[in-house]
Amino acid sequence: MDRPEIADALRCLVDNAELVEAIHRGTERKRDLAEALGVSTQTIYRRTRQLREYRLVEKSSKGYRLTPIGELHARMISDAQDVSERIYAGERLFSDLGGGVSIPHWLLKDAEIIYPTRNKPHEPLERIREKLAETTNLRGVVSTVIPEHITYSAERLAEGSLRAEIVFTPACIDELETEFPTVFARSLGRDSLTLWETARSVEFDLLFCAEQGWVGIRVYDGVGRLSGVVYTESEPAAEWTGGIYRTYRNTARPLSA
Repeated sequence: MDRPEIADALRCLVDNAELVEAIHRGTERKRDLAEALGVSTQTIYRRTRQLREYRLVEKSSKGYRLTPIGELHARMISDAQDVSERIYAGERLFSDLGGGVSIPHWLLKDAEIIYPTRNKPHEPLERIREKLAETTNLRGVVSTVIPEHITYSAERLAEGSLRAEIVFTPACIDELETEFPTVFARSLGRDSLTLWETARSVEFDLLFCAEQGWVGIRVYDGVGRLSGVVYTESEPAAEWTGGIYRTYRNTARPLSA
């Protein structure tokens, strides 16, 4: 069986996305499909003929149904729509990242995009703080010091309910030594905390817990203000974040008390 030109098949799929979705939902009869889409039965006939050419749709006893590859493509369209919605929701964040955005598009599926608002200016950081309260093993790459998170994490480290491995930028280390000298010195001496200093630039802050499968990405604008947070709970996202973290950690300088 010859494989069709993929670009042509995808173009046909996109052009007929509403029809594919309607059939995917279980609508089979030509008249019902025409009514659902607000078109004529002749239009349904023409469009299904196109889809049949690419083996995405086939005739059934009641009208039309998706083929196995049509079913898989219908799910792909649904996923693409979800990701596209998240991309647009995060447009402000991605604009602040500038040129090439290294966050993979698939990570955004089912992700929350949380912006600070006038009524809830701290909501993005509070979302991360909520997850910190549930986390026993924290890893991350951090370029900005959040005083509330530092204080809370230091308390958890002191009581033994948290282990952390964090890669900081030099600016963060300087701020910690200047603004939190006692807390920083005590925390650095604990077995439950491992820190590294990276000389590489950090595009965005990453905090994650591989065991619980959650990821928090903090994005800042050009003057250091928090633009918002991308939060997701998925093992693939945690695996991707872990890879970024290890890349920074493996080239960073370990810190000791």
